[in-house]
Amino acid sequence: MDPDKAVSMQTNINGLALGPATAADAAAICSVVAASHEHLTQHDDYHDLVAASEADIAAEITVDTQQPFVMCHDGTIVGTIYRMLYQSTVFGLGYWIGAAFASRGFTRAAVETVIQHAIANPGATEIWAGIKHANTPSIRLMTRLGFKLAREPNTHLSYCLTVQAD
Repeated sequence: MDPDKAVSMQTNINGLALGPATAADAAAICSVVAASHEHLTQHDDYHDLVAASEADIAAEITVDTQQPFVMCHDGTIVGTIYRMLYQSTVFGLGYWIGAAFASRGFTRAAVETVIQHAIANPGATEIWAGIKHANTPSIRLMTRLGFKLAREPNTHLSYCLTVQAD
């Protein structure tokens, strides 16, 4: 995705904003990940992220089929959310939040904001999220946001939000 088209977005939580992730954010992201090792891996997920170096994270941010955002609360990076382009109007979501910031509504607010942005720009028709079977907080979040379980591969559950045209 074109980094020049990346935007900053406010969420419905005071002080929580999403901004385009850049390679310059890699050190701060690594710091949150390091402090959140147990939280991130508790559902047998995010092992690659926890093992990633700062250079690995900087490289991941620049993949052109992804639009990565940092979640910032009062100017501090608390997690990331990715909007991945699958087809012209079909996107995937990937997200994580640091342990110190979990259970505060930040993830829901960030996901809702990215969904609304994807619908408005460029008119998403489907949004997908893959979640590990044991990650009940993310499963609950997807259900609350209207995602439906679409597939159950052995490695994860695939949830889909079908967007109705107005």
